[in-house]
Amino acid sequence: MKSVLTQMYQQCPDNNPAMKSALYEASRASENLSGALSATISNTAGKETTNVLGILLDTGWNTLIQSNPYAQAFMIGANIGTWLGDTICNTLFSTDKTIEQYEKMKCLDEFILLLRNTLTEMGTIY
Repeated sequence: MKSVLTQMYQQCPDNNPAMKSALYEASRASENLSGALSATISNTAGKETTNVLGILLDTGWNTLIQSNPYAQAFMIGANIGTWLGDTICNTLFSTDKTIEQYEKMKCLDEFILLLRNTLTEMGTIY
């Protein structure tokens, strides 16, 4: 199992960081507990850095908008329009649930494809 997870991690495309980090954590966990803990800590630290940067950008943007009364009025209108449009679309078409299910199926499909490719390649080696 350890070799399958390691091979899947190596074959996982770099444009899918969520699956790559999950496979990294799983492959490290299959090696030993300390490796699993270090992988989890490094992934958590990366996510927290991204969160802090997002908060700083949001705060700066909000300060800039609040300093200009015209921009503030525009943002209030834009927020109301966004809320209204989202509410109508979700009520009529369940767009949030549909998108969530689509993304889950897409992730599962990508994982299964990666697993099949890895098992096929390992089957030819052994």
